[in-house]
Amino acid sequence: MSYRSSSTTYQLPFATSNGKSDAPNKDPLTTAYIGCHRTDALAAVNIAYKDFRLSTTRPQMLGHGIYFARSIFHTLFNARRDGAVICAEMLMGRVLAIENDELENVSNTNAWHQTFDTIYYRHPRQPLRDEFCIKSNEYILKWVMCIEPPFDTNVERYVLHTEFADTKCRCI
Repeated sequence: MSYRSSSTTYQLPFATSNGKSDAPNKDPLTTAYIGCHRTDALAAVNIAYKDFRLSTTRPQMLGHGIYFARSIFHTLFNARRDGAVICAEMLMGRVLAIENDELENVSNTNAWHQTFDTIYYRHPRQPLRDEFCIKSNEYILKWVMCIEPPFDTNVERYVLHTEFADTKCRCI
């Protein structure tokens, strides 16, 4: 699977800590949003079998949770690993929107979990680089995964990188 429009940015209408919503007429607790997560191929396979795990290894800029960017392209700047991309549809729930001067209050902790479901970092100079972190995989509704070459050998093995009328594996 390839995703050609990797610079697509998804708008995230949500309720902030002051209770105001960026999207009028939408319930922030029940409206679904799209986020992009980058990891290595082995971790992606583990996610496929066991689900997302919370990131707790220091440093964690937004605290403990599952990290997402607003586009596939912007995961390149945030992720520590490479080899797979996961696009997920999720509920944001109660969102704490923060800026640079508030990072020290949330980094490397789960203290925000008691009051909020998601923490959203507003990038000071480049809004498209905003990122967010959800407190639990229970907020993820569904996802699609792309293991990138050279980690996914099945693309070449089954000649899926060219147009075809039928397949070698007879499964597509």
